[in-house]
Amino acid sequence: MNTPSRHVPPPAIGSDRVIAYAFVDASVTFTNKKRLFVDGELLGAVPCIAICKSMDEDLKDYLILYCDEEWNVLGVTGDPSYAKALDEVERCYQGISSKFIRLKYSERVVRK
Repeated sequence: MNTPSRHVPPPAIGSDRVIAYAFVDASVTFTNKKRLFVDGELLGAVPCIAICKSMDEDLKDYLILYCDEEWNVLGVTGDPSYAKALDEVERCYQGISSKFIRLKYSERVVRK
């Protein structure tokens, strides 16, 4: 079976600036400790996760975007800080914290 090639997410997903992202691989254990329902259905393990910040300055929380291989958002949660968002993801996907890669796109690139 071919594994789909994974690619870096865009600088922004929707109206949210991507701060960091990670791929869920075989070394990560999906714990299912947090139950996220989307349209009444339980969202299971996802292959890609992004921690984002809204470009709307009035919104202060960091968003955790649970995505498919193409960075389409399947579910969203939020936390007041990057550290808490990272802890939340680690609780649900044990071993993923060290896999997050920080993005450093300029504000101009993100706004495009």
